[in-house]
Amino acid sequence: MRCIYRILVLILACWNVWVATRGHAAAPQDQASDSPGIIFLHTERIPYKHRVPDDYQYLMMRELARQGFLLTAHLDFGFSIRDETLGENIPNNSNVMHLALTERANSKREWQMKLFRSEEMLDSEQVAELWPREPVWTDTFEYLTGVDELYDFAANVFDCASFDEFRTAILALGVEEPPKSEALEPLAPAADAVAAWNSDLLRVDFVTQYGVVREVHQAIETYGESAELLGILSRAYANLSLLTDHHANASSRAFAARALILSARSARTFTNDDTQRLNQVYVWAIIGHHAIALQRQSLLVSVEPADFSDRPWVALLTPYLQGDLTSLRQLGNGQDEISPWAFRLWFELAKGYRYETWMRESLEHVSQHVPTAYGTYAMLASRVRRLGIKRQASYLAPGALAKELPASVKPLSGLPEAVLLECRDAAKPKFAWPFNWGNEPSPSARPKRLRDGLYDASLADTHRGISWSALAFLIEEEQFAQSYNTLLVATDAVETSLSDLVRTALRDLGDHRYADWLRSYRYRARDRDQEEMELLHGLQVSDIRGNMWHMWMTVRHVERQMDPSHWKPDRWFAPCIDFTLQGYIDNSALGGIGSRNETAETMRHLAHTFRTIVPNSALNVRFDIQYAESPDVSQLLSWEKQLQEDATAFKMLGVHHLRLHTQTGEDSYLDHALRCFTKSQNILLESETAHLIASVHLAREDYDQWEATLVDFLDSDYQDSGIARATISKALASGLADQGKWYEAKPHALDAASTYSAWGLRTASAIAEGLTEWAESEMWIRQLSQSYPSSSAHRWYYWCVRTGRGDQANAKQLADKFFSAQKNVPNANGLRSLAIYRIIEGDLEAATQLLKQEWELEKRLGAALFLTHLARARGDDQAAVELLNQIENVLKLHPGDKVAQEGLETIKLFRKGDAPREDFATRVNSVLELPRANRCSYLYHLGRQLEEQGEEAEAVRLFQMALDYFREDHNYSTLAGAELCERFGTSRKDDDTLDTSGRNR
Repeated sequence: MRCIYRILVLILACWNVWVATRGHAAAPQDQASDSPGIIFLHTERIPYKHRVPDDYQYLMMRELARQGFLLTAHLDFGFSIRDETLGENIPNNSNVMHLALTERANSKREWQMKLFRSEEMLDSEQVAELWPREPVWTDTFEYLTGVDELYDFAANVFDCASFDEFRTAILALGVEEPPKSEALEPLAPAADAVAAWNSDLLRVDFVTQYGVVREVHQAIETYGESAELLGILSRAYANLSLLTDHHANASSRAFAARALILSARSARTFTNDDTQRLNQVYVWAIIGHHAIALQRQSLLVSVEPADFSDRPWVALLTPYLQGDLTSLRQLGNGQDEISPWAFRLWFELAKGYRYETWMRESLEHVSQHVPTAYGTYAMLASRVRRLGIKRQASYLAPGALAKELPASVKPLSGLPEAVLLECRDAAKPKFAWPFNWGNEPSPSARPKRLRDGLYDASLADTHRGISWSALAFLIEEEQFAQSYNTLLVATDAVETSLSDLVRTALRDLGDHRYADWLRSYRYRARDRDQEEMELLHGLQVSDIRGNMWHMWMTVRHVERQMDPSHWKPDRWFAPCIDFTLQGYIDNSALGGIGSRNETAETMRHLAHTFRTIVPNSALNVRFDIQYAESPDVSQLLSWEKQLQEDATAFKMLGVHHLRLHTQTGEDSYLDHALRCFTKSQNILLESETAHLIASVHLAREDYDQWEATLVDFLDSDYQDSGIARATISKALASGLADQGKWYEAKPHALDAASTYSAWGLRTASAIAEGLTEWAESEMWIRQLSQSYPSSSAHRWYYWCVRTGRGDQANAKQLADKFFSAQKNVPNANGLRSLAIYRIIEGDLEAATQLLKQEWELEKRLGAALFLTHLARARGDDQAAVELLNQIENVLKLHPGDKVAQEGLETIKLFRKGDAPREDFATRVNSVLELPRANRCSYLYHLGRQLEEQGEEAEAVRLFQMALDYFREDHNYSTLAGAELCERFGTSRKDDDTLDTSGRNR
């Protein structure tokens, strides 16, 4: 009996050890109470208000310093730590020390840090003012600045085991040196607990990774540090970093910094064997600095996965670091335990290529097999071009979070009772999509309740390493990211009200710091632009990352409009680029962030840095091709030999060959271009490539092959939501119309219009107009103006003015509303559009003022010629001559530009004032050699000049010619049509079809 009793006692003791490290043990109230207190570390947000000359501001550098300090305080001094970057709140504890660690690094390799203590640091503005003040502690040291060494250097310096400066800083706070503990035989957690943690590390779920972090921090407090526990903890933090990288904050960088520092601490404290090195390879790879991971991998005695059967994740390292998408895809398609991470890492590599076919496949895979990979949904919703994929991803994400979150939270140890109750029913919730329109709870209602319960619990949470509020913050930020993407995608190709979506998002999200950004989606109408600007004016956007780019650009525009006298560009008010794979693909121009604003030199620098960080990526050759400065044919052929499966890179090569053909006229470059485009299409069937192949045939004037290429694509098994096919139909309609085959163009135009895209509706209306099918043409243009009022409300009215037909009264109401909303026109194109409207309305004085504003903003030929006509109309020949002199000087700056040179010749006719008709005939013939998009404006202005000279018949002829280019230039063609309607009632007769193919109706 006593033996049985002893066995039961032993079983109970083992159970308690397991529970303390894995199950539902270590409830907050059961933890040791010998902590010296709590440190709450406030965050100085980037951009820093007080700066130093030649300074750098990078989120990762800031967080490496901050997390090094926090981990020193936690692991070496026993403090409980709470971090503002992680969204943690201040617990109900009087023994809380409020600190801020600020840092400045400059190009002279000087990295200065200051530690401040103040119980009054309650908001970000107070923290922003700290730098000039006297700190509790400060130190400056030299650091390595190269992108291939900076993070490695910092991680090793701040690994807590060697950086005495942070120890000195903590002692400067009046903290006593912790007593040195006697060396005891190390204890270890139960093997099944370790096995459970290693199993959880293979789950692609930020909640599960948070659970591992929390439990392993507790295990280290209980058993002390070991290489095994530090390895698990650093890998969990690395996983957290990758799985939250899509959030609109810097917490993922804090997780990355902790992973690097803990990995370095383990390697320094314990034997740096293959196990340690493998852990470092994993951390550096997941963080996204492949060059350092490869360096660590080269030190391994063995890299064979079979040698590490207890570490299945080792099989992921080599294909990921080699950029081997095929091997990762094969691992992801397997049924073993590493399949989820194999797919997630495949996606991390694949998203840089931005192939829509791959993205569609990934969406199907994640929704079926890895629904907790929420960052995949976010990337697909925000960065993919195909609207169908974007919409599906933005709609799936909230449902996935609502379904998966309770099941992910439920296993966490030590959960408060309120959260456990919310998790009990973790079955599929009932919800409508994307948000519920009825009385049932929306998909995000349960995540909100879980989040609120965790925030409440964190106020009494005595866990020393990380609090419940950190998890609550991650859930909140996931909800914000999903709401952000859903609203952003909801604006694409539609202009319906989003008020219900906004209301539901705000109800479920609560008082988020960027709530006003979500509120701004209520203002879809142009006449409410001012309300939107007033709402967003003053919105503080900080720690800006690439996933916040649209918000940042909008707020920047609002600041420029609302405070034009104080606004100035600032290079630090831009997305912070991390020197990592994710940083460059998600946060820099290489991934499409603001690339239009970057110089070619900047892009080449970014590409060079990317190669340094991710040396084995096939994207490196693509970037070489993309950002090369006028490469010659030998260089292009050399790159072609290096390429294998990069369809986009082959397309880029083809475009370079087309450029050389344009420059030289040599047909051999068309052969090279066609070969490269065909290789691209054989790798990946895409509509864009079909357009490029067709363009080669068009350059050869092989119209049959041009048409066959596009028709073959329509007959292919290419899968999409219809938009890509519609672009092909639009190209066929436009190209056939250019050849005079308007009747043949019509079926393709109707196919394009079937998507109800703005350009599809325009195409259908234009083809019907060319065929004198006036009622049908007006029907399509009316639908365009009514469906897209913020961009096209005026087009119906312009159609009526141009043709002399239609419901002009109702069309004018839409146009009036459209143009009355343009109170603050920010660019030359907007000013030109508004000026033309005023000319149509006969308000020449207002038109003159608008054209003068356009001229001051950008010295363009169109504004000068308009102003010349208006000046002569009021008898001011001197003003007209001065304008012509000025624009002539501008055009002379572009000697190789055919369009500019035509402008110089046109000015000569305007100077004479009575140029002979033969000179105009010469100019017209020359204009017809220009690209179609440039012809209409020249023909209209030449017609106006002939009219001023009294050549009425010739003026009418040129207006009629200009009218034929209404598809390319609706502004000038409308002016030409108005001139004709004034004379003849309509601009074209009822049977004046533009079809020249000889085909009957």
